[in-house]
Amino acid sequence: MERNNIHEYAKAKLLNSGIDFFSVPKKDILATCKAYRKNLSKDTYNAVVKAINDIYNK
Repeated sequence: MERNNIHEYAKAKLLNSGIDFFSVPKKDILATCKAYRKNLSKDTYNAVVKAINDIYNK
């Protein structure tokens, strides 16, 4: 899967996850993501972080 496709897929999954991004601070979401970093490839981790940033910056 191409990097942009991973980013779009991650963004869609996050938006459909049920997480209330208005009530959960971005730093908490990123901290959770960082805790699972060892379980993800570098490209996947970067795509998820980019997706999180996109969601909070919309």
